[in-house]
Amino acid sequence: NTNTNTNPNPNSFISSSTPTPVSPNVAKLTPNTLGIIDLSTSQIQPSPRLSTSYGVSVSASASANSKPTTKKRNVTVTIPHNEDPLKREEYDDAVLARGWLCKKGRRVKNWKRRWFVLKGPKLYYYKKASEETSKQGTVNLATCVIDELKQRSDSRRPCMALIVEGRKMFCVGETDEQNRYWYLVLLCKNAELTYKRKSRLQQKAEDQGVIEFLRQPLVNTFALDYEPIPLDAIAALTLPLKHHNQLLTLSLRYADVNSISLDALCGALMHNKTITELNLEGNNIKGTSMKSLINLISAKTLLKKLHLSENEIGDDGCKLIAQALKINEEIDLITLHSNKIGIEGLNEFATYISTSNRFDTFSFSGNFIGDSGASIISNMINQNKSLTCLELEYSNIQQEGLLNISQALNANSNIKIVKLAGNELNETVKKQMTQTVMVNKTLSLIDLGTYKLDSEQLSAMRLLFDCGYITTLPTQ
Repeated sequence: NTNTNTNPNPNSFISSSTPTPVSPNVAKLTPNTLGIIDLSTSQIQPSPRLSTSYGVSVSASASANSKPTTKKRNVTVTIPHNEDPLKREEYDDAVLARGWLCKKGRRVKNWKRRWFVLKGPKLYYYKKASEETSKQGTVNLATCVIDELKQRSDSRRPCMALIVEGRKMFCVGETDEQNRYWYLVLLCKNAELTYKRKSRLQQKAEDQGVIEFLRQPLVNTFALDYEPIPLDAIAALTLPLKHHNQLLTLSLRYADVNSISLDALCGALMHNKTITELNLEGNNIKGTSMKSLINLISAKTLLKKLHLSENEIGDDGCKLIAQALKINEEIDLITLHSNKIGIEGLNEFATYISTSNRFDTFSFSGNFIGDSGASIISNMINQNKSLTCLELEYSNIQQEGLLNISQALNANSNIKIVKLAGNELNETVKKQMTQTVMVNKTLSLIDLGTYKLDSEQLSAMRLLFDCGYITTLPTQ
């Protein structure tokens, strides 16, 4: 198992439902602490987090249309980076994994228990766990094709095939868990070697974040944010992502994921059985070129949270998402702030949310909502019984729209958080909002831009209102 240390860094302007980025201040490994994946035990624990990200610095007054100002990318993982004093060659020759596998004999077609060691680009196997004297053979993963896990004749469970120079070497783990882990580790190593070879032939720099992910596959969170990811790097990730059985969260925020990369990525994730959260914020994804993403939303995967804020989805894309959600039975969060969505897209999406009980957050800040859109949202609030958070910052909502929303909140006892910063807030709206706060005791956070009222402040304000000391929202 490889140990990682991470420190969440809240210093960024992100929707409240967006995962917190990882701090770049993470200790690097020394040569003596390189992790070896022990696949010989019955209990295998994945490493918790692998993340490459920028430091993010944004002022507290940033609007919903603001984008983080970024610094030079810092790799915050436990694998040595180019800037480390540790030479890459030392890691390239390090032992990455070891454990037992059953191998089918080449001549005598029976299954034999062998001790396997993955060291650098080579997979060695031994008759005994004593690696010094009982070596049986070597497989060069750089020239190997790894056929997927599947049931084959006379195998006790689905097994993989290592195809080298026309020969198939069948291998299977002693337990289902070890079987899946071995396949993932070898698949990622093979993808890494292929990607590095192609990069050298094309005289291109390797994306070290991708390399580090492939070298440390037993992670459940992977973030590769704030730097363009080349198409060939995406291609190197597709097969491992398709078969990855540990990854829960994948983040590619502000990574310049174009339509071709998006198609490749979504095609792989269609087959993934573990990822529950995908973050694609800030990638200029357009509604006219997101067919693969719509197919992913419509597919039967375990994906539950999808972050699409700060793209260019527009009305057409928003309507497609709403239609796909009618098929999907798992997704319970989609963030869509700052996506150039107008009344048509809002109407389709809000109509779906009105009848759905899966969603607790309506994240639509920074879109073209206005008073007409506010009327649609008011109807949604009246019908939906599962929403607890309403995010409508910087949505060009004027007095009429805010009054409609305030009145709708009077009758909704589920919504706890309301964010309306950056919209028109005059005395008439303040008086109506005061009445709403007094009537709806469920509200625990009101963000109006000039000030925020949390649960304690709202409780104190309600007491002062009941005693006749105040009649409207405070000015500060």
